[in-house]
Amino acid sequence: MRDAWVSSGLRPRIRLLLTLGTVVIAVPGVTKAQPRLQFPLGDASLHGRIYDSVTALPIPRARICREYSVPIYGRALRCANVDTLGRYSFDSLTVGSNTVTVTCTGRNPIGGKQLAALTVVLGPGERRAIDFRSTLEGCDPRPFRILRGTFRGHYSGGFEQSEFIPCASDAWFTAADTAGAPGFQRRAWVSWPRTPVPGGPKQWPRPRLGSPPWDYPQYYVRWSGVLEGPGIYGHMGVSGFDFVPDSIVEVRTPGPRDCQDNQE
Repeated sequence: MRDAWVSSGLRPRIRLLLTLGTVVIAVPGVTKAQPRLQFPLGDASLHGRIYDSVTALPIPRARICREYSVPIYGRALRCANVDTLGRYSFDSLTVGSNTVTVTCTGRNPIGGKQLAALTVVLGPGERRAIDFRSTLEGCDPRPFRILRGTFRGHYSGGFEQSEFIPCASDAWFTAADTAGAPGFQRRAWVSWPRTPVPGGPKQWPRPRLGSPPWDYPQYYVRWSGVLEGPGIYGHMGVSGFDFVPDSIVEVRTPGPRDCQDNQE
């Protein structure tokens, strides 16, 4: 499972691209190294499940985190991912006192709640099993899915912008995903991986400019990757899904026949 790092002032699903090594911000054609994070690591760990005390089912979108003081960045949370069965494994914790918090996200960027908080004293190399029980009240109850596929649509990137809107025939949304959700959640935030995506052009074509007043560049894309959601993703939680591309089939300037099924 990946460890995720977020500023302690942000909601859990609003991600900063901070990892256990050098920070890399990746956008088409640009890779910029950032200062290295400095934080204490140990050889102790926690593992267990986070689940609903009423149904014993996993609580969707739960996270378990520990706050650290990090040079340059100030306070930061180190968070372990929780899988779809509610299992977590929180590695590299320090020997001694560790205070962890368990949270879930809600249906909007300012929703969600703290499910539990616990201070545990760990010994050298200790692997402690701890389960957390709570209720779904205040959490986003929508079924969480992870999908892999190839999708067509329009990508727009820029300052605090990384948005993918699929063609209608390629849309993955279900009634449960979008019930009661605002229209802007019918899109995915594109989380570019740290390494170049295979198939991507060395130089992207001329874009169509849109979304005044910023005039973000827009491209027609056909690419494959992994979707997760629904949830709160991207800058200010503007997207209902997160998409990580792993291969790019086509990129071009948008045109009037982009989403026609018989265009190929």
